[in-house]
Amino acid sequence: MVTKRYPLVFKKNLKPLTVGIELEIQVLDAGTLALTPRVTEILADIPSKRLTSEFFRSTLEYVSSPSSDVHGLEGEFRQLHQSLIDYGREHGLVFSSGGTHPLADYRDRLITPSFRYYRLLARNQWLIRRRAVYGFHIHLGMVSPDACIRFGNFFSHFIPHLIGLAASSPFWQKMETGLASSRSTIFESLPSAGLPYAAKTWKQFGRIYAALMESKSIQSAKDISWDIRPSPRWGTLELRMCDATTLQEALAIAAWVHCLAFWYMERESSWLIQSSKSEAWMLRENKWRAIRFGLDAAILKNKRGALVDLRADIWRWLSKLDKYYKRLSYQKYREHLIEMLENGNSAIRQVKAFKATKRLEDVVKMQVAEFAAGGPRY
Repeated sequence: MVTKRYPLVFKKNLKPLTVGIELEIQVLDAGTLALTPRVTEILADIPSKRLTSEFFRSTLEYVSSPSSDVHGLEGEFRQLHQSLIDYGREHGLVFSSGGTHPLADYRDRLITPSFRYYRLLARNQWLIRRRAVYGFHIHLGMVSPDACIRFGNFFSHFIPHLIGLAASSPFWQKMETGLASSRSTIFESLPSAGLPYAAKTWKQFGRIYAALMESKSIQSAKDISWDIRPSPRWGTLELRMCDATTLQEALAIAAWVHCLAFWYMERESSWLIQSSKSEAWMLRENKWRAIRFGLDAAILKNKRGALVDLRADIWRWLSKLDKYYKRLSYQKYREHLIEMLENGNSAIRQVKAFKATKRLEDVVKMQVAEFAAGGPRY
């Protein structure tokens, strides 16, 4: 059987629902504010297993260690954040964590030397060369592979919510796109990206994986770039739909996800009975609405076409999750999420900054200032 030729070993986590994050960071020349390929130099001078390279040489990635809560992630990142700020000051660099660089041309980006990256380039060509975009991923530790699939199906209902909260890429190639998250459309153009293929069990997922491997559509599980995917090597469920955004906003989103996971863990059987199954067209339509309108989207709440405002639905879930915020001492992160709902996401701030001066340079300056401050400047 094909599945025996391509076995998947899922590293089970003894402690359920650990949390981790990955945040992609733009490396900019301090004078020109242009992306600059100096990641190799940074990694040599700041030795940390929490920092790594990415597809392009102007992208630095922070990869957290797994933590029992978001507080642990914050402490770890803030230390690295200060190291980056200090390093940049000494070496003529600044940093940004938006989903795109408003002024950058993807054709100018240099690829990090890597056999895997060159293989992906050979297969995907122009599609992957366009991927000069920056994301933010959340990992949740899973006690079993089947639990990973079930949690993934639950979180598929929240793809528009997470895109809306994190949206930070309204500009692309010096253009205002009219989208809250242009990154999402760029990224999902890859054949192994976008909405996850439907599976109810790990066995079903294994068949999909084996068929992708047999057909040479992918070379490993790492090549699956769905919005939600199992990460067998780490024993996690990985949520990958978010644009990169400021540290404060990323932590607030991660805390909301963490609370949602605890809510689902305690109510899994009843939720499966009470919830209506979302059709594939609903998932696609709701994702598109969040890409286009961000937090201002109205999403489908049932197959009859009834709508609910995305902000209102996030507020509704905040109320349902109150006890988990208290249990995890996440009140600070809850307040930051409320600020996002009331004042808007990064995409809204970027468009507002552009309308004030009609200069995309000022948008980049705002993003750099927000990265340095570790949070939004409302």
